[in-house]
Amino acid sequence: MQVARTLHDEHLATLGVLERLEAELARRGHDQIPDAGDQALWRSLAEAGALVDSELIAHFTFEEQALFPLLDEAGDAGISTLLLDEHRTILPIARRVAALGDQARHGCTAGSWDELRRLGLELCERLVSHIQKEEMGLLPMVDTLLDEEQDRALSNDYLALR
Repeated sequence: MQVARTLHDEHLATLGVLERLEAELARRGHDQIPDAGDQALWRSLAEAGALVDSELIAHFTFEEQALFPLLDEAGDAGISTLLLDEHRTILPIARRVAALGDQARHGCTAGSWDELRRLGLELCERLVSHIQKEEMGLLPMVDTLLDEEQDRALSNDYLALR
């Protein structure tokens, strides 16, 4: 099924971004302000910021508008409620990390670095857990729930959203 495959592929790409971000943030302490020449860190922060703008918002919006209502109608409101709650928690953190990452390239203070590092690591933890829930719960349900015509239509809708 195209919808589940597309979401799965996005999950894999997101996990790669999160893995690189977590490694860069974890190799520094909260009190180790990075310098301007730390290209690996700035690259991972830029990649995470781009992920928020180009992937995460569209991914969450599609699930909330197209998939969760179908799950609710099929009697599977529990998973859509759980995932929606997580979206509402993750997205503000992701936006803040993206904003702090942009600002950090122009210099960090001890406070701004500490916040960026703390929230970046929290984002990684929450989003990895969220992706695991979607992989184990949402995607199998979507594959079962959608027929070929619905899958094709929703896949086209998702492409148009992006």
